[in-house]
Amino acid sequence: MALDPSKITRPVFSSTYANVIMSGTLQPLQAYEQITKLPLSTVECIVPSPFPKEHVFSAVCAGVTTAMEKRTPAMYQTIIERINEVAENTPTNTGVFAASFEVLNNILSGGLEDALSKPLFHEKREMTSEQNEKMVSNFKECGSRNGAVFLGVQGGRTSEGVDFPGNQMNSVAVVGIPYAEPTPRVKAQIEYYDKYFPGLGREYGYVLPAMKKASQAAGRPIRTLEDRGAIVFLDSRFATFYCRGFLPAWITNGMKTLPNEKNALSKEISNFFKNQS
Repeated sequence: MALDPSKITRPVFSSTYANVIMSGTLQPLQAYEQITKLPLSTVECIVPSPFPKEHVFSAVCAGVTTAMEKRTPAMYQTIIERINEVAENTPTNTGVFAASFEVLNNILSGGLEDALSKPLFHEKREMTSEQNEKMVSNFKECGSRNGAVFLGVQGGRTSEGVDFPGNQMNSVAVVGIPYAEPTPRVKAQIEYYDKYFPGLGREYGYVLPAMKKASQAAGRPIRTLEDRGAIVFLDSRFATFYCRGFLPAWITNGMKTLPNEKNALSKEISNFFKNQS
């Protein structure tokens, strides 16, 4: 995999008269512009979200995190409690996207399935595309009944390649920030960007990719102008000024930080969906 995406994008941009590039997850725009080497004449614009504000609820839960040094059994129990609060107060389907398969498996071994009153579908690392598609299809069908919970990983084929409009996914819980393991490739990416953008290597090569994955996962329930969805970040780091700067404005506008109290999330989710009826 190439370390520099501009090797592909720059020839395209330089050989065309004009380009229109748009997405709900391009922020921060300066980073995207620099990494893809857009021309200096590029016009940047953040347009207002087309989604009515009252259709989207977003919040960060304090007191939970998947930071490596805090991945204790007690922390996973708190995360499971918060996931259950979301699922129990969501009309039909809930999506849960973990930072990694390690986090996903710890949530499972911690007893998520027993804690839920709704059926649980979950990704497995060894699944074929056909098996995953079948599972996702079965999960979506639950949206026309009493609902279910889907547990997957951020940056996976479901969190970035599948849409869940309407009752196919009413709520989504983003569990943790999917920072990459410090592999030689990741270290090389950071060093490469630090060479061309001094002081920004870690941000461009490590933080930005993780936040893009989180943003993609967060947007799964909001796919049409009619959709109404709740987005919950189960990691207190998302509430920091630094991390918020990597999230799309349509998510951060009005985003709440909820206290580390049992049922605080339940009340917010319940009230949100009551106001949608």
